[in-house]
Amino acid sequence: MLDPLFLGLHADAPDSSAEISSKMVAKTSPDEKVGVFCRSDGKTIICEYMHLPAELADQRDADDCLRFGAGSIAVHIISVKLVEDLTEGGSFSLPLHAALKTVPHIDPETGRRVEPAEPNAIKLESFVFDALPEARSPIVLETSRTEEFAPIKNKHGADSPATSHQLQSDRAGAWLESFGVRVPRTDDGHVAARIELSPLTALDRADLANVKLPDQIKPGESIVL
Repeated sequence: MLDPLFLGLHADAPDSSAEISSKMVAKTSPDEKVGVFCRSDGKTIICEYMHLPAELADQRDADDCLRFGAGSIAVHIISVKLVEDLTEGGSFSLPLHAALKTVPHIDPETGRRVEPAEPNAIKLESFVFDALPEARSPIVLETSRTEEFAPIKNKHGADSPATSHQLQSDRAGAWLESFGVRVPRTDDGHVAARIELSPLTALDRADLANVKLPDQIKPGESIVL
């Protein structure tokens, strides 16, 4: 979490006002459910995915990259002074966003729990990133999806606990392989084991240089280092 490079850029980069800084990764597809960084009226903003029209989400530039491809991973640094300045007097508030949600409920006539198949509720949400336009010169740092982004948004399928665990095992496996550990892999390149690296063991790849490591990880093994 405490990324020295990110903190240093926030505090000292020539183009940073040291008020708000954010991280991003390149979107994998137009319909990936992440907000995107963009410029509007000279300000840096995040457009939440549900508000980005499909015709804009699909647009590509001359290099065939997504025009709106700077995906927000919801990692921000916000200065205490900016928060104090914005909230002084008590009149500042973040805008509300309406999100459609599928919410289980109780049928008042039968007392039974109902599991709706379609969205049936509106949830009002506020997002800290809506303070971005209030910063004079926010910076956005592109980071590695492989190293820093394994989200959990769904119970099953994409962005689920299973995919997040696989991504973290893949990262841990790559770190171990760089120090000569034999790591099993599937035909499509994923690590064929469950590997967890405690932050007390290593915060980055280089920290493993002073750790006693196994010679190999067995297929299907579940290991915590």
